[in-house]
Amino acid sequence: MTDARLLVVDDELSMREFLQILFSKEGYEVVTAGSGKEAIDKLTSSNFDLILTDLKMPGLSGLDVLRAAKERNPDVAVVMITAYASPESVTEALDLGATNYVNKPFRVEDLKHVVRSSLEKQHLLRENIQLKAELGSRYGFANIFGAHPAMRDVYELIRRVSRTRSNVLVLGETGTGKELVAKAIHFNSERSSGPFVAVNCGAITESLWESELFGHKKGSFTGAYTDKLG
Repeated sequence: MTDARLLVVDDELSMREFLQILFSKEGYEVVTAGSGKEAIDKLTSSNFDLILTDLKMPGLSGLDVLRAAKERNPDVAVVMITAYASPESVTEALDLGATNYVNKPFRVEDLKHVVRSSLEKQHLLRENIQLKAELGSRYGFANIFGAHPAMRDVYELIRRVSRTRSNVLVLGETGTGKELVAKAIHFNSERSSGPFVAVNCGAITESLWESELFGHKKGSFTGAYTDKLG
């Protein structure tokens, strides 16, 4: 993600200049701030993919910058840099949503790796959110067609069972949309953030059912040479 936009926050001019040169050479767009207040002002007027901030600064601290950044954009990656790391400060930063932290003095390659991995994690998170939104839209009620009263009853039934944790058996002729109904139930339920696993029952022989669905331990039967997850 070398086209990412970084905000570097440090009260030491030499450190700001060093980090700006370092990450500019890596292909990032780098903006700097010399204080927590200046950083928060820039967060108000601009968007950033990652914030690299010193923890201890006069006035507003790196934790203040972290809080302000997360209030404006909960998904932004924030990496803390500190020479005064304590278990309490590290825990507080991570609890507030910091992606990672780096101790001073740091190795340049280690810092570059932390920034790169934090941006990759953020990118995967955004892709995941977008995918879930697309799945929710794709399997929403608007994609199950039909205005007949019988279909309206189906929609209402889907809404009702989506709010429960009951097992649901969907019956119907081939091509009537049983899997679409099943996915609509899943993606409109409180379990929508979890996986939807489709199993082709006809492709599993009766003797392998238990092993395929629930897994097995090595040696539990002839041919079980390793552990297998269900």
